[in-house]
Amino acid sequence: MYQENLQRVETESATISNTIPQVITDSVVKPFALQVEETNYAFLYYLSSLQVISVLILIMFGALVTSNNAGLAVPDWPTTFGENMFTYPPSKWQGGIFYEHFHRLLASGVGFVTLVLTICIWFKKQLPRPTKVWGGVLLFSVVVQGVLGGLTVLYLLPDAISVGHGMLGQTFFLFSILINYQISKLHKRSKIVFLPHKELVAALKYSLLFFGCLYLQLLLGAMMRHAEAGLAMLNFPTDITKWFTFDLSYFNDLRRMRRLPDVNLYQLITHGAHRLWSVVALTLGIVSVIKLQKLRYSGHALLIAGCLMGQMILGIVTVLSIRHPIITSLHVVNGALLLGLSFKVFIDLIGNSFRVNNF
Repeated sequence: MYQENLQRVETESATISNTIPQVITDSVVKPFALQVEETNYAFLYYLSSLQVISVLILIMFGALVTSNNAGLAVPDWPTTFGENMFTYPPSKWQGGIFYEHFHRLLASGVGFVTLVLTICIWFKKQLPRPTKVWGGVLLFSVVVQGVLGGLTVLYLLPDAISVGHGMLGQTFFLFSILINYQISKLHKRSKIVFLPHKELVAALKYSLLFFGCLYLQLLLGAMMRHAEAGLAMLNFPTDITKWFTFDLSYFNDLRRMRRLPDVNLYQLITHGAHRLWSVVALTLGIVSVIKLQKLRYSGHALLIAGCLMGQMILGIVTVLSIRHPIITSLHVVNGALLLGLSFKVFIDLIGNSFRVNNF
């Protein structure tokens, strides 16, 4: 039975081998395509789903920390004002301390769930090797993320470490989605779905471009936020031509009218790059939605379209509200959700012909 499954997977791999590198299909598709035993994966699936949701919530609270300028509200690490982090009394959680301290506690909870998930994956004998390797990657990344979080405090929020901390958080979210995807295919035991080759290749191409574009956009956003450049350009939606000039005196005049301090050229360029790249992301997103609709991925297309619209509105309101903490944080977490959706669609398109559990 195993050899028959393997032969069928190899045959179907040829249909997309010219589009997707073999290493991706080996690590994403074959783990559940080669599974032949009737095994209960319910606990792992729900634990993995909990882990994905908890990471998204953690990203939200991380955004709230930055939006409320609370990154140094607790100036030491791993202790909290010299006390044990887990026994620090709630009565002292005042102002920015609440955001930073709760973020640390939540991060510890996510780390614990990730550790339990990884151990369960490693001890589940029926799970294929690639899934266990990804489990190790997941655990390693959450450890590094915790260390980076501590270093941002100890080194007083340097831009490089802070941006690295933010981007690793997004990458960790993607690793969580990948593991959840693989386990979900084993748990739900989906039937094989064959899609038209021409439409599939087109959808794969634009989904990959869209995903890559979003990842770069989140990097630009992280650079902008940690450079305190979120309000470098206050001219939206007027004087659109000024977006391309990077006229420092013009934008600083607008800021002075709002009693805001001047920005430098780096802050202006970072903000402008984030704003201009959003147009590219929006365009690729629309094309991807159209391609997915042709493949009858209506649910995914609708979710991506909704998140795209929401992200555009939140970005505009962030500027108009002078970077309101809640609006800004929702903009960050919706961006993470959009990135996760685009990644989920991409790996699902890779594996669409390999949903093999009912041979």
